[in-house]
Amino acid sequence: MCHYMMTLAELSENQADALPSLCADLHMDWFHLPVQDSCAPEEPFEQAFAREKKSLLALVRSGGTLVIHCHGGSGRTGMMAAVLMLESGYQPAQVKKQVQLIRPKSLTSPVQVNYLCKRYGYQ
Repeated sequence: MCHYMMTLAELSENQADALPSLCADLHMDWFHLPVQDSCAPEEPFEQAFAREKKSLLALVRSGGTLVIHCHGGSGRTGMMAAVLMLESGYQPAQVKKQVQLIRPKSLTSPVQVNYLCKRYGYQ
């Protein structure tokens, strides 16, 4: 299962626009949840997440493998990992500790942390 945080324009700019078809060739599900780099999620993300949330959370709860990535692998990636953990019932302090254990530079962007605070009571 692939889960990508880059916008379609970023995929193209980074010569990664073949990823959706590559995932399909490998029999992997592809979820595209776009967020602009160094930004908080906006309407395109909210719409995509509302559409895919049930499937993503089922995968998390079942212990399945999930790949989350953005351009640098920290900002949007860590934020999405936090979203999935918070949606799954993890406590905010536990989320921050777990995510930063794996990706120390994650959950440091003020706009992304503010999004998590407003949406999930993250601290």
